[in-house]
Amino acid sequence: MRVTGSVFRGGIRYALKMRSPQPINTPFTRRALLGAAPALFLAACSNPSGGQSQGGTASVTPSVTPMPTPTPVLDAQQLQDLKTQLDKLFQERPYPAHSMLVTALDGTRELYVDAPDTPRLPASNMKILTYFTLVQTAPERTFTTSVVQGKNGLFLVAGGDTLLVEGATEPATADSPTMRAGLSTLAADTVQQMNERKVTHGTFPVYLDTTIYTGSATNPGWEPGDLESGQVTPINPIALASHTVPGQSTPDKPARPQDAGVAALEAFVKVLNKASEEHAEVKAGYVFTVADRRPREADAEQIAQVQSASALDQAFVMMLESDNVLAEVLGRNMAIAAGREGSASEAQKLVREKLQEAKISVTGLVQADVSGMSLQNRVTARTLAQTLGALAAHPKHDELERRFPVAGVSGTLKDRFSGEANKYARGHVAAKTGTLFTAISLSGYATRPDGTRLIFVSLLNDVGGAEALPGAKDTVDSAAAIVAARTEPPANPTETPAPSGSQVPGSSSSPDATGSGSAPNSSQSPDGSSSASPAGGSVPQEDAPSQAAEQNPAEVPSSQ
Repeated sequence: MRVTGSVFRGGIRYALKMRSPQPINTPFTRRALLGAAPALFLAACSNPSGGQSQGGTASVTPSVTPMPTPTPVLDAQQLQDLKTQLDKLFQERPYPAHSMLVTALDGTRELYVDAPDTPRLPASNMKILTYFTLVQTAPERTFTTSVVQGKNGLFLVAGGDTLLVEGATEPATADSPTMRAGLSTLAADTVQQMNERKVTHGTFPVYLDTTIYTGSATNPGWEPGDLESGQVTPINPIALASHTVPGQSTPDKPARPQDAGVAALEAFVKVLNKASEEHAEVKAGYVFTVADRRPREADAEQIAQVQSASALDQAFVMMLESDNVLAEVLGRNMAIAAGREGSASEAQKLVREKLQEAKISVTGLVQADVSGMSLQNRVTARTLAQTLGALAAHPKHDELERRFPVAGVSGTLKDRFSGEANKYARGHVAAKTGTLFTAISLSGYATRPDGTRLIFVSLLNDVGGAEALPGAKDTVDSAAAIVAARTEPPANPTETPAPSGSQVPGSSSSPDATGSGSAPNSSQSPDGSSSASPAGGSVPQEDAPSQAAEQNPAEVPSSQ
């Protein structure tokens, strides 16, 4: 039995339990400590001095400082409007299996509920859980690709970086905010080190060591058609361009090498020989050949390495582009960072454990992967809302939320929110998309005209096949626009930003005592309101399914 309607317990804003400050000296930490000072002061004032009466006997009636009345999230009329409009939307566009949950920014105070505890197929909304796990485990972790020299040749040792480029290392830029480590840089350093060590000229086989990952490279929950179409592929701990063939992939048809690890090895040997030829002293004295895959020798010595961008920076690509393969890689990498094996099963276990540690509900959670490609995954709207609330309460929440696509501006939402019922929410919704032939999802943050920010989760299952996907996407976009209270032209025409902007300065505010936080590129006031501007970023493709996987109806152009 589905429960629909509005639940607003008292209509008040409860204070969040704030996490203990981490021993990291950053601007975010300092702001969090400063924000806690008023609460500490109030706690001190609530204890009456001495605890005794003027006569010297213990006071019978303790003095208690009354708690201030929290500010309502929505007033009664706003709450009723939210209920009425969402009820009407799903009455006019009925789906046999859907869940909708709207909460305050803490992810728990419910403003609208519709089957929030029914497990649904989440599609790429599963990446929200993977993203949270990364943030909680090792967001600053980098992944090392190294070369070691043994008695029988060189070993290219994979370290979990699958965003490598064949050329020189590419620094982060405004258009491409994730640094890419380069195999040519690694090759030049390798040849230089061999020359400095006075290694005798000759021919050297180059082996590939991928033992950092264990278990199956594929997932039993993936459909054969998804592997054949390239929407997913066997997972390697080393690859160029996220397991694609550089220059040959398109958003709807990713070109995958037969073995991404071997393809990276072949590319490395090519640039190694080029570096040998171009070195002023070596002059092609070193010749390198492609060898097989094997563990490095125990006494092999490292001679060169390159470092990836941080896990959090690589997650920027995962979230904006909805990169399924990168999600699986980062899941395994986080398992390794947590002291586990780099396998799919350990990655899934870590996600569940991090949710449980954060007191996030895992009721009904069924995990078949960490990318959302499997049709066996199940998650409730409540789990997703609580996870979004935990991200919003993080000291670096503004940075974390900028990884989410923004309606009409960036990522997989670049070309969305173009309908009459939702176009005014462009630039005011930051959310993760999800697209399978049987499911559409959209979950994230909505900023209302008065600056109030809410969490919403929309999960549609059994949508009716490929031909029904555009209508289902428009439905969840319209639901988000309702949550953002942006279904009509704004009273102030200058408030809604032009969606073409991709470079908008962001703020660096921290959550207030009620758990409110600023949206990407917004300014948060002490009472929880904010003035939001659109977030920018690179513009990747839409979620791209094949038979049971993510769809990409058209290529999306790059942002300016």
